[in-house]
Amino acid sequence: MNYYYEDGVFFYLNADGQYEVIEAPVGAIVEYLPEDFETVVIDGKELYKVDYTLFKTVVLQGKPMFEVVGTVGL
Repeated sequence: MNYYYEDGVFFYLNADGQYEVIEAPVGAIVEYLPEDFETVVIDGKELYKVDYTLFKTVVLQGKPMFEVVGTVGL
């Protein structure tokens, strides 16, 4: 499934041509987080929380990016 990301929300274009919000796909990598993210520490690891989605920092081709590692509180 091809998905899109904007301002902390993941969505896709369904068969009816409508955009539909989806749960963040684990492993998805995005270039930025919205300004209202929260920093949390879970099991000694610093993660970034946007609504219910948790991200970790990864470096790809020398550039910091953010990878979805899971969700909390759903």
